[in-house]
Amino acid sequence: IVSGDFYWFSDIENTSLFTSADCTGHGVPGALMSMVGMSYIQQIVNDNPDILPDKLLFKLRDKIISSLRYDDTEKSKDGMDIAFCKIDWQLKKLYFAGANNSLYIVRNNEITEYKADKMPVGEHDLKTKQFSLNEIELKESAPLQPGQDVVCGFLGAGNYASRVLIPAFKRANVRLETLVTSAGLNSRIHGSKNGFFVASTDEKSVIESKIINTVVIATRHNLHANQVVAALEANKNVFVEKPLAITLDQLD
Repeated sequence: IVSGDFYWFSDIENTSLFTSADCTGHGVPGALMSMVGMSYIQQIVNDNPDILPDKLLFKLRDKIISSLRYDDTEKSKDGMDIAFCKIDWQLKKLYFAGANNSLYIVRNNEITEYKADKMPVGEHDLKTKQFSLNEIELKESAPLQPGQDVVCGFLGAGNYASRVLIPAFKRANVRLETLVTSAGLNSRIHGSKNGFFVASTDEKSVIESKIINTVVIATRHNLHANQVVAALEANKNVFVEKPLAITLDQLD
């Protein structure tokens, strides 16, 4: 499947990077631009894992212009409109930069627009201009609703957790706050599907949370004992999928 539009994401330590782009051209030309864009983004992030969205778009534009320039006189106008975000989960901040594609955030039924720069990632009269960086504070999750006094974090979303445990907790009107899995995409898919406020790959986001008071442990069996101890030491209520431990040493 090829397309002139693409999305890309990556989790690096305590940060998540993601983007949505609309490339010029239709059919095969647009698809080729998508392949070029994704490849360059991955390359830039690999070389500069701490890079912010404005600097990334600037580097991406340089690479695309260079790759599409056949000689000093022949220049291609192909490129892309793109919105690029980076979330720092530790600092609770979202960084955004956009090329013709703005960012919209919905909070309390109100929409806030963070405007993109009016220039593409590609050949343009403003091709030497820096992109603008928006720094947005991430607010805490919505307050608890009346009757909800259990705020739950899930460690793991395997078959049993996703088919049995999570639906059971939802039926009990439990507040599903954070879902943690080892794979970022898996976490986002299950988190979005089941109504979690946060999806993460870091179990500390559950164990150390000041909001979460109940931890459900549904990870691999060899991880259960240590995660149970960590949750109890953090004064959390714990529900652990069997077994509690797999060795006598872990049980002690």
